[in-house]
Amino acid sequence: MLRLVVHGAVLSCDQGDAHSTLQVVPPGHATVDDAALATVDAHQSGKNIQAFGNCKSEHNPEVQAAT
Repeated sequence: MLRLVVHGAVLSCDQGDAHSTLQVVPPGHATVDDAALATVDAHQSGKNIQAFGNCKSEHNPEVQAAT
């Protein structure tokens, strides 16, 4: 079963200190209430999902370099 999300959905990460919003890129042909649809598997970090603020994950190379 496909897990669908809509353009503008609010996203969160338990290792970040801010929320992000999903940008469906390029806009899909399928819509719900005029919002473009994407599947959960269509993520493209840095392209349709922006940063979640400051990251505190020890697996993040930028966090490792700062400690």
